[in-house]
Amino acid sequence: MQTDNPSRSTHLEGAQMSVFRLVNSETKQIDTALANEFAKMPGSITERELDPSRTAYLAFQIAAGLAVTFQWAYARVRDNPEMGRIRVNGHHSSTHLAGLNGTMPSGLIAHIDEYEVMTKDGLPILFRQFDPRKSARTPLDIVGAYANVEDKLASVDRRFLKIACEGIAWYRKTVAKEINVPTSDDRYELAIEPDNLAFYIWANKTVAPKATELKNPHVLAAMWATFPLNAGVASEFWDEAAARVVISNDTTSPAEVLDDWLWAVKSTKQIDASPAQIYQACISAWNAHVEGKPLTRVSANVNKGFLTPKHPA
Repeated sequence: MQTDNPSRSTHLEGAQMSVFRLVNSETKQIDTALANEFAKMPGSITERELDPSRTAYLAFQIAAGLAVTFQWAYARVRDNPEMGRIRVNGHHSSTHLAGLNGTMPSGLIAHIDEYEVMTKDGLPILFRQFDPRKSARTPLDIVGAYANVEDKLASVDRRFLKIACEGIAWYRKTVAKEINVPTSDDRYELAIEPDNLAFYIWANKTVAPKATELKNPHVLAAMWATFPLNAGVASEFWDEAAARVVISNDTTSPAEVLDDWLWAVKSTKQIDASPAQIYQACISAWNAHVEGKPLTRVSANVNKGFLTPKHPA
């Protein structure tokens, strides 16, 4: 294999060889016997404890038909042969599959690697090679993956799109009280929800790359709540808020008052506001704008519940 830096490559390969080496690699179809074999194998001293949330995630992926090839691995320690075979990766998946008691879906595959670790001290180094944090898919990577399959999102900033998806998911769960709202990385599936595309394009032009005080999931939740009521009035209100770049204390324009408040929350840290309060402040300013009323201060109190955004006449 060619490398741009042969001496560095040789050094790294030598370092790896001094810690562990791959002895065998094979791919097998998983059946109950194989799952049981791996689940009952003694685990490495470096192995993570079983995490119910991780097992539940795997169970969902398998049940939904989304499981990819499992990466299982075991090792032998050269200077401690009495330890025998020890599992170094695959604890959660093999344990879950072994517990299916004959109801395991067909077609599941495991790629199984056997390693020789030179000394027991090498086990943590081998452990770190599986699912390393540096190579994990980030939320931004996932947003980009979704966005890249939708041509209409070509002009939308990916970092902005991530925040917008988070804001919509928060609104649907917290304000609208919907059930089965996607969470964690699943929120980014909202990037390609057809009903959201026009909003992303509009809001991206309004907020990005300026108005950093508006780049907040809960501000974008409010923008998402107001946009379908009247796109023209929404553009008028949020464009005015986005145009503000300095604090002014003598205005009664709802959009300017809101932006001053958001600026104090994000940039000057003069105001400590919860996500719900940020959303509420935005809607209170929107309602004043729709009613044509001057505003001297936003209302961020949520003790009586969330305000309903008013429809422009």
